[in-house]
Amino acid sequence: MGILLDSETNIVLQGACTRRGWQLLEDMLNYSATVAAGVCYGGLKTKVYRGVPFFKSLKQAVETAPEINVSVIAVPPYEVLGAAQEAMEAGVRLIIVHTADVPIKDVILIRREAERLNSLLLGPNADGVITPDVCMAGSLGGVLALSIHRRGPIGVISRSNGIVNELSGLLAAGGLGVSTIVTLGTERILFSSFVDILRLFADDEETKGVLLFGEPGGAYEAEAADWIAAHGYAKPIVAYIAGKFIDNLAEGTILGHRGVVIERGLGSPTDKIRRLQSAGVRVVAFNEDIPAVFQEVLKDG
Repeated sequence: MGILLDSETNIVLQGACTRRGWQLLEDMLNYSATVAAGVCYGGLKTKVYRGVPFFKSLKQAVETAPEINVSVIAVPPYEVLGAAQEAMEAGVRLIIVHTADVPIKDVILIRREAERLNSLLLGPNADGVITPDVCMAGSLGGVLALSIHRRGPIGVISRSNGIVNELSGLLAAGGLGVSTIVTLGTERILFSSFVDILRLFADDEETKGVLLFGEPGGAYEAEAADWIAAHGYAKPIVAYIAGKFIDNLAEGTILGHRGVVIERGLGSPTDKIRRLQSAGVRVVAFNEDIPAVFQEVLKDG
């Protein structure tokens, strides 16, 4: 069955008339996702596009299409706070913030409100979620989404956006495929963690194993390792941590990725790998090893 998306998913695209919004809309419609409405905050130049009605506010959209249950946000960074609050107050159960560079203070405010209203948010700068052959909210692979992703037993949780397409292709080529792919986002502070999504995959019958893709910087992978060690996990978990070369660079080296901040060794790939292995997670050295390792652990399970 997969998680988060199903045949009853009805998406609203907040920021449909932005440049990125138009592309997201095309990608979702081309994947046969049900986009119930688009919201154009700067005013309406188009009222309907490919059967999708456009509105000036989310309130109008929800009044017309009360079945909306997922939002994809593609507004400019300083408008994300208002758009996310609108979606949470409207009772939208899953909110994907595709926008990058959201002010940290706004991310913190959104997280507090999400806890209060029990909303699940992904991002900032999350490409979205896909359950192959069912629905795509956001864009994972763009026009190639139909050919890249194949339905299968592996749930994927990633801090990277683009790399998930390669991982999905590797799993498909290895005869596996994915149940659902969830991108967490690439910013330093995220709305959701690996642990949040691991809990969802634990209850999904179709998912037989989970792949974690991590990166340097932050403590999300270490948090997942500590949680797995403390609680256990009934399904095999395989992890790949990118950027191991960073541990060999001179201290203070600055890299371009917004989430790559390593302080006093915390957030280093070596530390994350050690913690995950101590928790019983199989960590692969190369991403091309992932299918073979899953074939092994699923057979042993």
